[in-house]
Amino acid sequence: MIIKYAKWLVAQYYQTPGTTKLAILLSGAPGMPWLSEDDAAIFAQWWFDLIRPDYYGYARSDGFFSPKDCIQTAYDTIQTFRQMLPVFDCYGNIELLLPYYDEIVIIWTSFGGRVAAMMPKFDPTISEIVLLYPWFGEDNMGMIWYPEESDEDFLRQYTILYRHMYRFADEVDPFDALVNIGNFSPLLDLTHLQNTKIFVWHGTADDCIRYGRSKDFVDQLLAINPEGEYKYAEYYGLDHGHLCKQVGLKWRLHWRK
Repeated sequence: MIIKYAKWLVAQYYQTPGTTKLAILLSGAPGMPWLSEDDAAIFAQWWFDLIRPDYYGYARSDGFFSPKDCIQTAYDTIQTFRQMLPVFDCYGNIELLLPYYDEIVIIWTSFGGRVAAMMPKFDPTISEIVLLYPWFGEDNMGMIWYPEESDEDFLRQYTILYRHMYRFADEVDPFDALVNIGNFSPLLDLTHLQNTKIFVWHGTADDCIRYGRSKDFVDQLLAINPEGEYKYAEYYGLDHGHLCKQVGLKWRLHWRK
């Protein structure tokens, strides 16, 4: 179903009767708010409900798009379901009776990786995040490894295909809102992740984000906390897309049993 909550966040919400676990999936960008039935079916096998919100300022949600508002999207989603705050069915405008979730797992793909890696700083109760082919920031994009998507490639996609999907505050440069995350880069300081359980998954044929960046990220975490619960896995031949996400989700859910 399509739901609304918080400051008019809109999300796809998939329920499995009897579940007490929730997965929050935030997507990459730029892109479309695709339906998530395939993802929901995978989570249902491990007794997870799934919610996939549109960021503030994107697609069906209200507000403006910015790095701060991406983090706010994640925070408001977590708090809404943790505290069982009002949630409404968009079509009938009927308040839903939410189940109590005793476990919430945060999952991000691609562009959303930088948001996920920042979340434990804003909500220390987050104990686990899953990063699927994540992007942590624009540092040297397109310069270290060829082929790899550059800032120019990213903005070209936005301009040609997706510019009507995003709303920015007056006088805000789309580059700053989409790419230049500045102080919101998780790579500036990783100490807030030293006690967080982290799983990172990447395909070796990814031509958008070099898979070595994910391994470097986990190596940096292990340097801070050699005993940390950090897991890096890569799959030979998978690229930056749906199949990689599906395989990564199944692998992670099986591994955490």
